[in-house]
Amino acid sequence: APSVCRREIFTVRRPSQRAPQLHALTIAMPRQQLTDVLDALPLGRFHALHLCHACFAYGAMAMCQEVAPYIFDGLTREYGASGFGNGLLAAAFPAGAGAGALLCAWMGDSVGRRPLLLLGAGVSAVFTLLMAGAPSWDALLALRLVQSAAASIILSLFTAWYAEFLPTIGRGPLTASMSLGWPTGRAILIVCAAALGNDWRLLVLATAVPLALLFLVQYAAPESPRHMLVGGDAAGAARVLEQIHATNRTPWAKAEADTLELADPMALASDSEEA
Repeated sequence: APSVCRREIFTVRRPSQRAPQLHALTIAMPRQQLTDVLDALPLGRFHALHLCHACFAYGAMAMCQEVAPYIFDGLTREYGASGFGNGLLAAAFPAGAGAGALLCAWMGDSVGRRPLLLLGAGVSAVFTLLMAGAPSWDALLALRLVQSAAASIILSLFTAWYAEFLPTIGRGPLTASMSLGWPTGRAILIVCAAALGNDWRLLVLATAVPLALLFLVQYAAPESPRHMLVGGDAAGAARVLEQIHATNRTPWAKAEADTLELADPMALASDSEEA
C-alpha cells in the first residue's frame, strides 16, 4: 500500500514540475495563422493596387473574348466568310475555353496560380498577335482556339489567386468590385471598333496590347501566400506577407517561417469532429 501511495504522489507532482517549461516554450514560439495575419492588415494601398490589377485583367479578358462579332464584317470582305463560318469563329472561344478550364482543374494546385496565370497571359498575347496576321480563315480559326484556351486559364484561376490575398471582412465586396473591369474593357473595345471600322486586323492587334501588359503586371505580382504555405514553402509565404505590409506601409511583426501556419490544427480537428 505505501508503494502505491508514493507512486500516486509522483504522478501528480511530475506535470506541475514540467508545466513552467512548457509554458515558456509556448510563449517563445507563438503560432501565427495566415488568415489572422491577412485579417489584421487594414485596407490600404496594397488592396487598392490589387483591385486595379484585377479590374485590368477582367478588362483585358473582355476585349479578348468579345472581339469576334466586331470583326465579322471585315472577315466577310476579305475572306468571303459566310454566316456559318462566322458562327464557327464565335464558337471557337467557348470550345477553347473548355480545354483551358480542364487544364486549370488538373494543374491549378500542383503547379501554382502564378505560373499558370503567366502562361495564360503570355500565350494568349502571342496568339492574338498571330491572329492579326492570319493568312487564311482556317488559320484564324485554329489560332482562335489556342488563344481561347490560354485566356480561359486566366478566367478560371484569377479569382482564386486574387481572393487569397484578401481579409475575411471585405472579401466579398472586393471580389465583386473586380467585375467592373469587364464593362470597362467592353466599352474600350466598342470605341476601338468604331474608330477602326472594317480593319479587323488592327482591331485584333489592339486587343493584344492589354494582354501583353497583363503578362508584365502578373510577372511583377507574387504567388498566393496560401498556395505557398500549403505547398510547404512557409518562408516564401512569410516573404510575401512582408511585401504586402511594405506596400501597404503598415508596421508588422514579421512572421517567421517556423511560426506561420495555414490554420489552427486544434480548430480543424474540432471542426472535423463536429462534422
